[in-house]
Amino acid sequence: RELGGEKRLYPDTDTPPIILTEQRITHIGDTLGPYPWDLIEDYGQKYQLERELIEDLVMRGKIPLFDSLISIMPDNSMLVLRTITDMVKVLHREEKNVDNLNERHFRELLVGVSENEIAKEAMEDILRVWTETPHVSLTEAKEKAGIGAFDLSTLDTIVDELIQKNLELVQSKGRGAIGPLMGDLMNIVGRGAVDGNILSAKLAKAIGQISSPGKEKKGKTSQPNKK
Repeated sequence: RELGGEKRLYPDTDTPPIILTEQRITHIGDTLGPYPWDLIEDYGQKYQLERELIEDLVMRGKIPLFDSLISIMPDNSMLVLRTITDMVKVLHREEKNVDNLNERHFRELLVGVSENEIAKEAMEDILRVWTETPHVSLTEAKEKAGIGAFDLSTLDTIVDELIQKNLELVQSKGRGAIGPLMGDLMNIVGRGAVDGNILSAKLAKAIGQISSPGKEKKGKTSQPNKK
């Protein structure tokens, strides 16, 4: 009851008193979760994440979602966190219906990445599809996003052919050719079809096999000069 002046402390006699028994107090205490500041400290240490990132999880009420997904990629907590926070923020700015996204979507997406079924670069595009058609499967979402299937067993052959076509560049720049060739390789395999780290590693390995023999030969010819 709103009263002015000193009468503002007058008790509201129209509302019956609420009796808090010891049993109810104990029950409330048992069901309370940890304090937010304790969560922030514990999760920061456990998952090696910056304080601001954990604060964002807590403030958005996404700690339970993070807990249910982290087992999929326990060694990449940053990707799990970014998937349910940063990527959703981007889609929200685009005025997409992010309320259509639920745990099932995030779980299928992270499992797909962990099993190399999709690339990290394609995650946002797939989530974008799900905001509009949440009922479709991951495979259907990939198709709608324009992400085709790719047979990883053919990747080595594709990399070798690409290097042979650009042999002069590889011989002159060595590992410095990885950057220029990455764009060509991604265009060949298809956008979002293979993780960029896998493509980069394949290129580095193949280029290293070409440049290493040259280094060994150079080393052998320089030894007689020392004598």
